[in-house]
Amino acid sequence: MMRRKVSRIGTRGIALAATAIVTGLVLSACSGGSVPASTPASSASAKIKDGGTLTIGLAGTSIGSVDPSLSQTLVSSSILSTLCEPLYRESVDGKLQPALAASAPKFNSDSSSATVTLRDGLKFTDGTPIDAAAVKFTYDRNKTMKGSQRAGDLSSVTAMTVVDPKTVKIDFAGPTTPAAFSDVFTGRSGYPVSPTAVQKMGDAFGTAPVCAGGFVLKTQTTDTVRIERDPGKNFYDEKSLHLDAIEFKVVADPSVRFTNLQSGQFNVIQQLSPKDIAALKGNSDLSLISYPGRGFVNLSMNTKTLSDPLVRRALVESIDRKVISDTVYASLFPPTCSFMNEKSPLSSPEAQACITYDPKAAKADLKKAGAKTPVPVVLEFSSSTEFSQIATLVQAMGKETGFDIQLKPTDTTTNTADTKAGKNDLSIGQWTGVADPAGNIQLDPGAFLNQRGYDNPKMNALVDQLRKTADPTKQKALYGQVQTLINEDLPLMYLVRTAVIHGAGKSVAGVQYGPTGGIYAMRAGLTS
Repeated sequence: MMRRKVSRIGTRGIALAATAIVTGLVLSACSGGSVPASTPASSASAKIKDGGTLTIGLAGTSIGSVDPSLSQTLVSSSILSTLCEPLYRESVDGKLQPALAASAPKFNSDSSSATVTLRDGLKFTDGTPIDAAAVKFTYDRNKTMKGSQRAGDLSSVTAMTVVDPKTVKIDFAGPTTPAAFSDVFTGRSGYPVSPTAVQKMGDAFGTAPVCAGGFVLKTQTTDTVRIERDPGKNFYDEKSLHLDAIEFKVVADPSVRFTNLQSGQFNVIQQLSPKDIAALKGNSDLSLISYPGRGFVNLSMNTKTLSDPLVRRALVESIDRKVISDTVYASLFPPTCSFMNEKSPLSSPEAQACITYDPKAAKADLKKAGAKTPVPVVLEFSSSTEFSQIATLVQAMGKETGFDIQLKPTDTTTNTADTKAGKNDLSIGQWTGVADPAGNIQLDPGAFLNQRGYDNPKMNALVDQLRKTADPTKQKALYGQVQTLINEDLPLMYLVRTAVIHGAGKSVAGVQYGPTGGIYAMRAGLTS
């Protein structure tokens, strides 16, 4: 039996990320979904003028597809959350609120199905009516379209049927928690798309997706998207809209994003560098938005090329999470060893069990595995500033214990494709997280984060059981078993838990920020 050396990471580091470190607004981290419904108080009191263009600087290296079915980056998610209205939004205090839906979902007695009823008179931006058939069309497309990134998100949904022109019935694999429902239908799986536009545009739909909202996509390049007000004024909440246009620009370097915020070229920026926080707090024209995130930064491992679990374990023992937290994220992204948030009521010592930094044990495990050192490893990553720093640290740490880690910087889209194709041994990724802990495991076949195709029947059975039980005691035990299996198989290594650190000009009002770091600006505006 493989020797297990595990310990527990405490919650002291989490408290740091939870502390209000800024002036301006601080949002609650307990909420879920992609789009919080309430407007920050600091913005709500400002008078918004009609017209103008809002410019948002997004963190990343590329946009990727903005087709809701194919979208797989936080950048595209932020664009879509402003372009498209979902079935539901979630408030900052975790309450589900109807958007395109007319009312809360109605669950049956055992929560294994729910009915959703739409508002009257809804239209897509091309004028096509939004009815139950369109919602069902979108569900079918998300489940069956080649390359769909939503199929995994919808793995707990077994069927959707049209009850009447305004109502759909959703069937689940088992009892479904409100958090699990929210994770699916407030996000990209909850954006109905126009069947008319899909059938007309075919594979080109992603170049100008048609959904429900107040804006239409006008131009798109590899790093910029511009959306403009729908001239047909088809949005049901047209009176809430103010801007003429919104531009999204992707900038990999957080210092460049901050410089552009200071100069006024950007009105809002995503993911401020911790080293720029003091300068932002000293600028009376800017506000800092900070709150704990739900997700994590991880190192995924190719279990085919790194086939010996002892070698993978040695690699984990070589990496000091605290150094990464302190050096790259100024301790604002606390170290973590688990998919499970340390503060979750469903957590346990078993769910937080950790293979800790231990260079001596790493060398011993490589020797026990009979590995010829240095062990060659290719680490691929999207070349953002933070991921580049992590890669350099991992390379240096690995060298100390017997690994020769070659770095392969690239863009997000290429990195994802190479990881799926098995063209690297390691890759750095970031999962933005969801409210339901089961949705953060992401290690069953078809799961969005399971890009390497990890497939262990024991893991699949545990995830299946979690989908079928709503008993917190049983869930807690199952989550502990999941973490135990992760520490045995090591398909990935959790590095740090995320926090959201955004910046905005004080002339901006009505922008809302999702718990995963997304930016929702459909109803935003500039102040007079």
